Amino acid sequence: MNKFLICTLLCALAPAAFAAEPSFQNLKKLDTVDGYTTYGGESKSGDGFYIFVDGGNKDDQIASINLVSVFGGYPGFAVVQGKTLADYAEEFTKEFGAYVSGQISIRVSDLSEIGKLMTALRNNPPSQIGGFNVAQFIDHTKTDRQSDILVFVLENGSRLIARPSGTEPKIKFYLDARGTDLKNADHVLAEFDAAVRAILRQEAYGKQDC
Repeated sequence: MNKFLICTLLCALAPAAFAAEPSFQNLKKLDTVDGYTTYGGESKSGDGFYIFVDGGNKDDQIASINLVSVFGGYPGFAVVQGKTLADYAEEFTKEFGAYVSGQISIRVSDLSEIGKLMTALRNNPPSQIGGFNVAQFIDHTKTDRQSDILVFVLENGSRLIARPSGTEPKIKFYLDARGTDLKNADHVLAEFDAAVRAILRQEAYGKQDC
């Protein structure tokens, strides 16, 4: 059965979930469509196909992608008669779990406050969030990406991404969580959101109003 999913690599945990499965090959960079780079992976048995779209910093424009132009011409992709996008999403959840995302935005009147908060998070990153240890901390100013982006991966699989907005006077926090089903994932995300806000209200991070 052919299956597919669309999401952005910046803010979604789903690609890593299936890419880690031994039955799938590594993601491959495919053609650029409408300004977005697409990545695909075929199962070695030839019975599955996924496409992911990297929207870069323009995540809110992801809906503008023409699905026909994305999928047209890629071998291995097929629409099974009688199945909808919701059907495919449900199958994905049963196999890999449910993934949900949230966002916290902190608007500032003084742009220097953005740099201060990013510096505080970079120099004094939290070791725990909501009772879960931070298993991995990535400072993308020190990677090939060379961007002012901080990533916190928790031991339960949740992920927090912090970065300044490129268009507005605010700093954005992207929260990603995984659950056994959508209801469970929403619960995990709600607790994650509350824990992140509690940390940002601490004196070490400027007592943010969030």
